[in-house]
Amino acid sequence: MIINKPIEFSIKLISALAAVGYIIYRLVALPDLEETWGLFLENIAGARTEIVILVICLMPLTWAVEVQKWRYLMARNYPVAFGKAIRAVLSGLSMALLTPNRVGEIATRVLVLPKEHRLKGIWLGSLGGLAQIVVTLLFGIAGGSFLIITNADVNIALLSNNYLILSLGITGGILVLASYFYLHRIVEWINSWKWLPFKKKHYQVLKQISAHNKLVVLGISAIKYCIYLNQFYFIIIVCGIPISWTQGLMALSVIFLIMTFIPMAALADVGIRGSVTLMVVGLYADLPVNILAAAFLVWAINIAIPSLIGLILMIKIKF
Repeated sequence: MIINKPIEFSIKLISALAAVGYIIYRLVALPDLEETWGLFLENIAGARTEIVILVICLMPLTWAVEVQKWRYLMARNYPVAFGKAIRAVLSGLSMALLTPNRVGEIATRVLVLPKEHRLKGIWLGSLGGLAQIVVTLLFGIAGGSFLIITNADVNIALLSNNYLILSLGITGGILVLASYFYLHRIVEWINSWKWLPFKKKHYQVLKQISAHNKLVVLGISAIKYCIYLNQFYFIIIVCGIPISWTQGLMALSVIFLIMTFIPMAALADVGIRGSVTLMVVGLYADLPVNILAAAFLVWAINIAIPSLIGLILMIKIKF
């Protein structure tokens, strides 16, 4: 379904306003905001040094795994050195931050490739992005199931729709997984539509990726996901939010799932992320200041800082 520009803009604007409005509501509703802020600062000051160091170290590890995934996908098409791949991935992240719906990310990555390999690189990069969505969806379904089963408030709100929601989630997971493994077939089918042709010599590169290769890419995507998931949990602990490891990981998997399907420009990501985190983690701890701070720190450490580095590295890329 094609959404025209005014409708797309309206959806994004409403999403952003709703997120900001929800955050303001939660903060204004606090009877002792000043005292809560003071307690939060005490928690940050008293955070264990080793956890803070671990959080910082997990950021480059997350992106190193993403770099390796991209290199693995490119290997059959055009092998990319690790240093050049770092430049490509971080530069792509910078453009994702500056373009609607992250459309500039994959297109910027392939600029480190020779011109004759760039369109193939876009197809392979899209496959890697789809792998990350598959992992996010599968973990999100598991986390959502845990949330529905174990949280009384969610159960009361959903009532008899629990099984329907779980069934729809599982069905969606199966469809996305099938789409991932049969992406080349789907593209071939779309190419049969005369009004929307693709250049066969470029998308045929998807056939070079075997089922085994796709499983490896899924595995690398899952490793990146788990690193990011645990890093977010450690930030939650640093921010003084009392939530168990199991509850935290399940709640965060739901947050990542929701964030994947919200149509929003990357620059507005921090506001949407804060609102969604506030709703989900708020089921376990009514500490909006701490929760918002955790969401902001995750965004700053994993998106803002690497994007700034990417902007510097982009200078060396020849367009």
